[in-house]
Amino acid sequence: MERPKIVTVCGVLNLVFAAGVIKLLLSGAYRARAFAHHSAAAGSLQGNPVYAFWSQWTGPLSLLGLVLLLVSGIGLLRLKEWARKLSIVYGVYAMLKGAAMSVTNFVFILQPLLARTSFTAGGYIVPRALTAEISAIIAGLLSLVYPLVLIVSMTRPEIIAAFRPPAAPSGPPSPK
Repeated sequence: MERPKIVTVCGVLNLVFAAGVIKLLLSGAYRARAFAHHSAAAGSLQGNPVYAFWSQWTGPLSLLGLVLLLVSGIGLLRLKEWARKLSIVYGVYAMLKGAAMSVTNFVFILQPLLARTSFTAGGYIVPRALTAEISAIIAGLLSLVYPLVLIVSMTRPEIIAAFRPPAAPSGPPSPK
């Protein structure tokens, strides 16, 4: 059976997103976002044990995602059944991690920034970091789309069938 187009697309996207994770990990951008300006909010985050614990684990979790993406992307392009299952595992992992990151950022970054927003006669005084953080949370929620597409695609009956080896002919061979 020929490889379905969605399998090719997902395999290539897994590899492209893995390259993005590699770039992110090498640049250190995942740490720089909250602590770039050494603001008061960043100082309060460093003292928060829950946020500190989460920050320690985002790097290793990103590495886990990188491995899952690379291996499953290559396997999908080779039409391996284990890669289809691994892609589903990655989809679940990515959705859980994305949701946890969005909640963590909302609770530990966005809410304190909103508390520092004040209203004056000229309008609201909004900390600069607030708009960046809102954008990051929206991007985090949008990042849940691909894992959902991956899970739905890889669980469709026609996709599952494409990963199964062709059935051996039954009965005696026909005379030629």
